[in-house]
Amino acid sequence: MKKVWLLIAIFAFGILGAHAQSAASAGVPSLTGAEYAKSSSEDIHVMLVGFKGCGPCSLAEKLVLKPLLERFANEVHVKVVKVDTTQDEAASAANQQIKTLFQVQKFPTILVVYRKGAMWQKEGFSMSQAQSTIDAIVSAVSKLK
Repeated sequence: MKKVWLLIAIFAFGILGAHAQSAASAGVPSLTGAEYAKSSSEDIHVMLVGFKGCGPCSLAEKLVLKPLLERFANEVHVKVVKVDTTQDEAASAANQQIKTLFQVQKFPTILVVYRKGAMWQKEGFSMSQAQSTIDAIVSAVSKLK
C-alpha cells in the first residue's frame, strides 16, 4: 500500500512540476493594436514596444517583463504585454499605430499605460537597469491602483 501512495505522490509532483515549468516558460503575451483598441480604459498596461531581432528588446522582456508578469499575475486590471512593431506582414498597421500613439523613438521602449495615456515611459535598456526599471514600474502601477 505504501508503494502505491509513493507512486501516486511521485506522479502528482511530476505533473505539478511540469505544469509550473510550462507556465513559467510561457513567455510574455503579445498585444496587437486591435486588442489594445478594444481594451478597457481601466486596465493598466505594462507594455514593451520592440521588434523581432532586437537584442535589448529580448533582454528587457526576459529581465523586466517576465518578473513583472509573475508579480502582477493576480492583478485583474494589470496587463503585462509586448508589442511587436516588426515591419513585415505579421505586424499590423495597428501595431505601428501604438508606436506612433506613444511617440516611440527608440527600442525597446517600456511604458505604463492607463486610461489610454502613457503614465511612465523608459526608452532603451541595459542589464544594469533591470532592477531599477522593475522598481519604477511597480511604483508607477501602485500609484494608479
